[in-house]
Amino acid sequence: MTLGEIARLLNGEISSGAEIEIERLAKIEDAGEGEITFFANPKYARHLSTTSATAILISKNVEAKELTQRTTPIYVVQVDDSYRAFLQLIEVFHPQATPLRKGIHSSAVISQSATFGEGVAIGACVVIGDGCSIGNNVTIHPGVVVSEHVAIEEGSLLYQNVSVREGCKIGKRVIIHPGTVVGSDGFGFAPTPDGTYEKIP
Repeated sequence: MTLGEIARLLNGEISSGAEIEIERLAKIEDAGEGEITFFANPKYARHLSTTSATAILISKNVEAKELTQRTTPIYVVQVDDSYRAFLQLIEVFHPQATPLRKGIHSSAVISQSATFGEGVAIGACVVIGDGCSIGNNVTIHPGVVVSEHVAIEEGSLLYQNVSVREGCKIGKRVIIHPGTVVGSDGFGFAPTPDGTYEKIP
């Protein structure tokens, strides 16, 4: 995507570099050639003079005097709100994945005593144990294990390889990211009179 296209998308202003290709987005301290970053928080001002980004988003009402200390050029896109503009670019450069299709995948292992609301989407290799209750419009991505007597309320979303232990309750519209374990043992140990320790579940 060219810098000119980015400026038009964000209703931003550039003085030059419309033809420059921007390939990626990055944090101001990590950005390199071909990348665009943003400046919104004053505590990152020190990076304005050193970032290796090709271009930067800056809010129109922000003074960025550190840019005058640069030894290498950088293209500036002035926008109304650089933080929100960067979010808009994230949505363009990294669009959300296609939602999981409604229904229960043929490879899922589902207890006959589990109950389901309407509009659920259950992915491949999901395991759902005895006595579970899955609410309306719940999405469970591949590889999730839901142990016995778990309740997941409507609109919740469990990403890949989540494990939900026995008896847990997940409320409405909860998002649980990949690899999370819900309801695992704690890390506490109680001392006993003989000097040993008993694990707290």
